[in-house]
Amino acid sequence: RGTLSFASSGKNSRQTQVFINLGNNDGPPNFLDAQNFVPFARVVRGMDDTVKQLNNEYGLVESVSGGLAGGVNQGKAAYYGAEYLDATFPKLSIIRGAKIR
Repeated sequence: RGTLSFASSGKNSRQTQVFINLGNNDGPPNFLDAQNFVPFARVVRGMDDTVKQLNNEYGLVESVSGGLAGGVNQGKAAYYGAEYLDATFPKLSIIRGAKIR
């Protein structure tokens, strides 16, 4: 029902931010392929229920200028890790484990 990939901003930039893709990205133009969002897992069941349980209050919102605002400061998240995320996003959903079958 979906795929998982590590977010990427270019070559050698993947870290621990996981991107959940619920869409079908077959064929051009495929924005995710161009951004190096290569899937590492296919979710075959349970995706809908799992995604519905994730906290979505920290998402991006449209700003007055028409762009997107909010979200995580990527530099602080990379440097301070859990300390920054816990202080700034206390209700953030966390994946604690996964099983591969």
